[in-house]
Amino acid sequence: MARPVVVQSIKGMKSEAVVGPHRITLDAPPEAGGGDDGPSPVEMLLGAIGA
Repeated sequence: MARPVVVQSIKGMKSEAVVGPHRITLDAPPEAGGGDDGPSPVEMLLGAIGA
């Protein structure tokens, strides 16, 4: 069963993805201009491919 996925920009490089009941913070590392508050979108994509 498909769940809705909503991604919203929070501030700067930081975003929040909401997947059904789950909230995931995405952020870039400091050297890329982010705050490192969560995995980067690329890291999440690689993790999803590996899952």
